[in-house]
Amino acid sequence: MSTRSIILITGKSRYGDPGTIRLYKHSDGYPTGTLGVIQAALAKSINQQREYAERFKEPKPDPVGVEQVVGNLIGESTTVHGQGARVEESFEEPFEPNHLGNQSDLEWIYLVDLDSNAVKIFGGGYTGQRPQAALKLGPVNPEQYAKDLRAECQAGKIEETNRLVESIKAIGFSVNANQPTKPTKKRGSK
Repeated sequence: MSTRSIILITGKSRYGDPGTIRLYKHSDGYPTGTLGVIQAALAKSINQQREYAERFKEPKPDPVGVEQVVGNLIGESTTVHGQGARVEESFEEPFEPNHLGNQSDLEWIYLVDLDSNAVKIFGGGYTGQRPQAALKLGPVNPEQYAKDLRAECQAGKIEETNRLVESIKAIGFSVNANQPTKPTKKRGSK
């Protein structure tokens, strides 16, 4: 069975208007399967803006745009099996809870806020509820999820999750900052 997730990128479009794009990721939606994709897309987008500013001798790079990150995220999630994430819906406004949709079999929700350079992680297991319920519970601790997996003989997930969280922080994004994180439910708990 696949670990379904959504990734929401919110911030300014390349024209400076607010926008939010929701991507659906059918497989490998757990943190070790998704945080690396998010980190790579953010890092690539930041580097593209730096290179553009240097090329045209601009004093500083423009902010990274929603569409730019989405394009890079789709590229980074593409494997030999095809596209790992796809655009599901686009909104011409800042993030709102209704942008999460109504899919009740999601296990993870990733909210990437380009305006505040923050990544927030919600969910952590199948609940059968709409994604807004996970949002109300608040961010979850992906490291705790990895520890729970280790208890189920998934060695290496703690280090991998910690490495991915730190790699996102290293490019200037916070992860679940300024909010208490809730422990995750055990995988498969209903």
